[in-house]
Amino acid sequence: MIAYAAVAALTALCLGLGALLARAEKRSRSLQRILLKTEQMANLGRLVPPLTHDVNTNLGVCVSAVTFLKDKAVETGGLFEKDALSRSKLEEHLRIERESCDLLVLNLSRAAELISSFKRVSVDNSSIALETFDLGEYIGQIVTSMTPRLRKTSHRVEVRCDSGISVTGKPGLVYQVITNLVSNALTHAFDEGDSGLISIDAALEGDTVVIVVRDNGKGMSEAVAERAFTPFFTTKRAEGGTGLGLSIVESVVRDELRGSVECKSGIGAGTAFTIRFPRSVRTAPGAEQKKEATE
Repeated sequence: MIAYAAVAALTALCLGLGALLARAEKRSRSLQRILLKTEQMANLGRLVPPLTHDVNTNLGVCVSAVTFLKDKAVETGGLFEKDALSRSKLEEHLRIERESCDLLVLNLSRAAELISSFKRVSVDNSSIALETFDLGEYIGQIVTSMTPRLRKTSHRVEVRCDSGISVTGKPGLVYQVITNLVSNALTHAFDEGDSGLISIDAALEGDTVVIVVRDNGKGMSEAVAERAFTPFFTTKRAEGGTGLGLSIVESVVRDELRGSVECKSGIGAGTAFTIRFPRSVRTAPGAEQKKEATE
């Protein structure tokens, strides 16, 4: 009888612990989603000040060019009315017109490209709809949206992507992965004064998308690389690092893109992150079950 009571008590304890663990896991997943959304908004927020600065700079150049061109037009018009417009003055005016127009087109195009890229990635981060998009073009837009931040460094980003790779899914997830990996490289891979290279290579292996984000920086020790995806682990805590960037990358790739991410690094050998995921979420393992569970 005593043994039976003990077994019953142990069973009840196990059931209670199981329920507590289930609730804890549910809360953990909820917290991860909150952290993911917070980091997404933080990433966009970090882009706004340098983006605004660059756009304002381009528009400022345009205002100066138009003002100068207007003054020259008034001056040339006055000479024409006085019948004092020489051939050399007319040629000078036409040259100024061409140069001003070139300057306007260049700076307006830059501003439009920055705004368009930011608009695309910001909308993609708030959208839950699936869409089919060209991977190479989209990665290019992501890098363009980061141009204001990159311009403050001596580093450069190169994108190499096979043409014609169409992906069906949520492009904002790809944005989240790429921006976190590039930001991680900018923060950790290089020492002050370095002129580094970050390369993004994308290809298709069957129906699997393979993206490799690689830097030629100082690399990580084996011990640090093993903990790279651990939440809140950072080697730059004193400098404001949160340790969430790579953890979010792993979470997005694993749980949302239904893929995998691998880190390879070595001291002095740079770091490479290899991401693999299905080109279509409709064919991703478990996608149908996930959809049914949410309906």
